[in-house]
Amino acid sequence: MADPNEDKIDFQKLEKELSYAMEADAKYWRENDAKFRAVEQRVETYEQFRDIVAASHLKPLDRGDKEGLGRPRQQPWNPYGGTLSNTDLESRKNESLKVSTKLPSNGHEFIQQWKRLGECEQEKYNYLLQFNADQLFSIFKNEISFGLLGEILKLFNLYFTEDNLENVFLILWQLSNTNRFSLSIDFLSKEEKKDRDELMDKLQRTFECGLETKIDCDLNSLRKLYGCKTA
Repeated sequence: MADPNEDKIDFQKLEKELSYAMEADAKYWRENDAKFRAVEQRVETYEQFRDIVAASHLKPLDRGDKEGLGRPRQQPWNPYGGTLSNTDLESRKNESLKVSTKLPSNGHEFIQQWKRLGECEQEKYNYLLQFNADQLFSIFKNEISFGLLGEILKLFNLYFTEDNLENVFLILWQLSNTNRFSLSIDFLSKEEKKDRDELMDKLQRTFECGLETKIDCDLNSLRKLYGCKTA
């Protein structure tokens, strides 16, 4: 006899997943509109473009909001100040660095886990290598989150080793197939382009050393996709 619990639908889980999907979709279109506005305004620098997109979620203050700005703040900036021991504070700091063992299924979930790693670049690099290339393509097939491509190139450039050659190459290749990838390349900062060029040169030198791989590496095609000069 079939177990009736197997056919039971978890509506709470479905509602949560739908909420995440709607939020991610709204964020995508909000930032997408901001990008086109920035292009139409002919912003002069990458930083101006980034600021416009980053502020796309902000709304103008209404009259009620403005009236409340002059009121003294009742809640302390640090509600835990004076109540937590150094051990408790360290525990909270360590907890914030932990990332869920469940890999994200979309860009919204990825960014949530990515932000928990804070400024720890080594942790972010290790986190990236938890994925294979197809998984990252599935997550970012609609578009790579703004600014994330440059950060990935920087991390790969900083921590690249021969042991991770195949994984790094395949990840870069699959990311180049995501939607609006060329736009992400156009708006790399000067420093991010430097990281990109250095990374491609490292890949080139590694291939020229005759390292055996299980993949068919067309590095010149990859360089073109990322806006680099071919070797």
